[in-house]
Amino acid sequence: MPFEPGTGLILFVVGGTGVLATYTGFKVAERLGPELEASDLL
Repeated sequence: MPFEPGTGLILFVVGGTGVLATYTGFKVAERLGPELEASDLL
């Protein structure tokens, strides 16, 4: 099933935003200290 020309761009932006949000979340968690674990973010 071929993608529309804009579909790849949309998927890239959405995926990139998700990765950036996850990365930022982990960085904030690290800064808050060891008492906050990844399981607390889920």
